[in-house]
Amino acid sequence: MTKTTYENELRKREFLEQLKGGEGFAKDSLTKFAEAIGQWQTFTDNDDFANFDKTKATAFRDWLRSRKTKTAAGQLSLRTQDNYLRRLKRFFEWLSEQPGYRNKVLKNEVDYLRLSKGDARIARSGTTRRMPTLEEAKKIIEGIEVKNEIDMRDRAMICFALITGCRIFAYVSLRMKNFDKERKRINQNPGDGVHTKNSKRILTTFFPIGWDKPERYFMEWFEHLEKKDFQPDDPIFPATLCGVGSPGYSKTQVGRTFWSSTSAARKI
Repeated sequence: MTKTTYENELRKREFLEQLKGGEGFAKDSLTKFAEAIGQWQTFTDNDDFANFDKTKATAFRDWLRSRKTKTAAGQLSLRTQDNYLRRLKRFFEWLSEQPGYRNKVLKNEVDYLRLSKGDARIARSGTTRRMPTLEEAKKIIEGIEVKNEIDMRDRAMICFALITGCRIFAYVSLRMKNFDKERKRINQNPGDGVHTKNSKRILTTFFPIGWDKPERYFMEWFEHLEKKDFQPDDPIFPATLCGVGSPGYSKTQVGRTFWSSTSAARKI
């Protein structure tokens, strides 16, 4: 490892430690910051961070715009470019205040790490996605033939998403104790491990959609878990049973563990 590489990695680690310990950023956010800094290192062939200037900043912005990707579009979206630039700007702003860099990395030149105002507005406006209609949701739910416990769980999960509007990462991390059956209220409490946006506690009730089957199907599922003696800290939507020994893996039964990610739930 060269001296430059060592110094760069040291600064990067100090910055990420500041975000984590000093500002409370989560692991996923730290990974995204590290990725943005990594893009800069790739572009500059790991040049010394101290050599930053507005010319390189502008060239990096242009490099992101023209960089080829394996996506359908063949290039980075404006949203991805914007995310890289904003995170990298945060890093160099921090670096400009560190000993040994104050007279080398200038804040007014760090400002060049940005999209044009027009592109930034487009990047942050999101895209329009077609949402399923209620009739389509009905067709999907009613089309599920419940032959086993997995079918019952999947139907309940789709129903729950429809009548609560919970984010997928939140409802796959819900525990039995997070649902008040009497008041039909969901306590999305990050203190219980529920993954809510920005770790905010959210109280949710069922939406009145003029169709009672989704609520009924979910309640049937919840009561099914109660009969199986699921405990307060067990998941409401557990992963498929998968383990070594008896009973081992099953295509028809759930276990008592949470999904490790949202991938399986998204497919459902």
